[in-house]
Amino acid sequence: MVKSKTYEYKINTGIYNPLLRTHVYQYGKPLNIEVMKEAIKYFVGVHDFTTFTSGECKKENKVREIYDAKVTEEDGIITITFEGKGFLKYQVRNMVGTLIKIGEEKIKPDIVSSLLEKKDRKSAYLCAPAEGLTLVDVKY
Repeated sequence: MVKSKTYEYKINTGIYNPLLRTHVYQYGKPLNIEVMKEAIKYFVGVHDFTTFTSGECKKENKVREIYDAKVTEEDGIITITFEGKGFLKYQVRNMVGTLIKIGEEKIKPDIVSSLLEKKDRKSAYLCAPAEGLTLVDVKY
């Protein structure tokens, strides 16, 4: 039985790096990491993640627990880490898409709270591309 899974999502805010193209989202523009750090805190805890799942998700229960979430940056690469009991289809990529919009300063960090409350997939922002996402740990 799985106790936790940890996903990392990497974003290159610097110049395009062809060596990382399959492992890092080549965003190529600056993001405000401080507001992203503020926003990611809203995901921690037990929430209904309907807003952040795929429209194709067939699971009735969309309540999940995120134990830890953080945003770090090193040498122009932003790493977004989520650890939780389990995740729904596209959940991490949708959460990252919202964090990117927040990092662009197009929306405020506290919008995450209202998006969680809405439980409406149509309210969410774009899904981040797959190339930045990696499952880095599973604990049994």
